Amino acid sequence: MGKVKKWSDEEIKILTEMYKKAVPINKISYKLGRTERATEAKAIQLGLNKFSTYKNNANQKRPYMDYDWCYDRFVNKRMTHQEMADELGVTKRVIQKWCAGKFQLNAYTLRKYLTLNKNQKDVVMFGRLGDGHIDKRENEPIYIESHAEDEKDYLFWKYKILKNLCNSPPHYYPATNKKFRNAKTGLTQLCIAQPSYRLETMTLDCLKPIRELNKSEIIDNINEFGFCLYILDDGNRSKTNWGICVAGLSELEKHKYVDFCVNKLKLSCKIQNHDNRYISFDSVSSKQIDSLILKYVPDNLDIIQKKIYRWR
Repeated sequence: MGKVKKWSDEEIKILTEMYKKAVPINKISYKLGRTERATEAKAIQLGLNKFSTYKNNANQKRPYMDYDWCYDRFVNKRMTHQEMADELGVTKRVIQKWCAGKFQLNAYTLRKYLTLNKNQKDVVMFGRLGDGHIDKRENEPIYIESHAEDEKDYLFWKYKILKNLCNSPPHYYPATNKKFRNAKTGLTQLCIAQPSYRLETMTLDCLKPIRELNKSEIIDNINEFGFCLYILDDGNRSKTNWGICVAGLSELEKHKYVDFCVNKLKLSCKIQNHDNRYISFDSVSSKQIDSLILKYVPDNLDIIQKKIYRWR
């Protein structure tokens, strides 16, 4: 009789994980390079037989036959049908039959039940102050945000936060030439749209309450993270000072924003007298803003190189 091959800790870990995922025993044994008999015997020894392997047993309930299993992966974890199939070692068609066919878990389910975590809510809500907006059509609550090509990393960083709310990564739009009529002169002029990337979420009912907020209410809820997103979206830094364009805010909203900066963040800033579309910060506060941004935003993003490090 040959010497029995001892089970390593790594093999036991693989066996346990695959067994709990209900991977067929023949696939587990192939992965481990062991016989089905030896693999099953080890599983019983480890007490794993309480988990279903559904080998040659059509009466055993597979995980994909369980509504909660499908809901957790499709809605909570936003796994694709192929990813769900790969986890169990079954075909995509099987998952589609149960997840979409039997349980009716589809795009409507995501629209109705998908929720935002704290970071996602901040990105969307405070993005509305800057470069983002939520579609105004009643039945199309979609968050949309676009950035120029030289801020691609920044947008993909936001996408990473919002990934489970999106069907695909940000889409690239090449430069285009557009004609428009100048209302003042009546003349047709040529406008060159620079290359850009556009992020879109799915249609989600959870976006409706954020869409209903006016900008004054958003500023009432602003925090450090939201401040950083807003100033990166609409702000610019010179060698000494940060400034931000607040042309989209009312006079009341501008003063609310200044109050937040002064009283909550302890920054020195003011609405510019010669052009009230801008708020400027002094040099000391601008350095504080740099540090605050780097606290929340990765320092290797293109927008950080562009708006902070180029002046250091």
